[in-house]
Amino acid sequence: MAVRRVVVTLLASLSLASTARAAGINLAWNLCLDEGGAPTKTFACNTNFGFDRMVVSFVLPAAITRVSGVVATLDLGNATGTLPAWWEFVNAGACRQNSLSSFTGPPLGSALCLDWTGGVGTTAFLYTIGTFGPNTATVKAYNTVKASDIANLDADQEYATVTLTLNHAKTVGFLSSCAGCSTPVCLIVSRIDVYTIDDNAPAITLTNPVHAPASNAAFWQGSVGAPNLPGFCSSAAVPVRGSTWGAVKSLYR
Repeated sequence: MAVRRVVVTLLASLSLASTARAAGINLAWNLCLDEGGAPTKTFACNTNFGFDRMVVSFVLPAAITRVSGVVATLDLGNATGTLPAWWEFVNAGACRQNSLSSFTGPPLGSALCLDWTGGVGTTAFLYTIGTFGPNTATVKAYNTVKASDIANLDADQEYATVTLTLNHAKTVGFLSSCAGCSTPVCLIVSRIDVYTIDDNAPAITLTNPVHAPASNAAFWQGSVGAPNLPGFCSSAAVPVRGSTWGAVKSLYR
């Protein structure tokens, strides 16, 4: 009888282990991926109103205490020779300078995917064009909390770190529109660094998708044309770049 109980307990443990998610990164439109987010987004490019949202999320391999910041690196590219003007954001002279914004956590209405900051985080992002060539760009999104709000995060829980909002301004109009809305674009989260308040180095760095082969990739205007992008539809082909926590904290001083 004792042997049977041991076997039953072992089988139950194996069953639980098989249902646990792998650690890693997700990227999806509308919602966190495991909460129903979509890997592709198609827009008719026929209005200047409305917006679309990308949600960057992660799953830890083990619980981490005293988390004070998360840095997500998202790379994007297209199969043309240059980045479309529609995807030029933030920088002075950009065609759609104010059309990309961010906030911490998932969109309203999310229930299973949690805001790792508990709703008290601060976010900022940098947008760099030409990281891997003239048809590419990189978004580096920073989330942080005050020392009094440090978080204890669990394993096997999907946490949203940042939601990026692309509005539709300057999509149509003879004189004011920015070309390239209909161009297929591939986006991939190449790296997430999780920092604790105790050290200047990441407590953990995630570079793999939660779900193989590429749950950390998403597409704009479907995937047609995107497979021709060198290095942007496979996370293994995208170089990863580190961050220092001192550089992260300097953004909030």
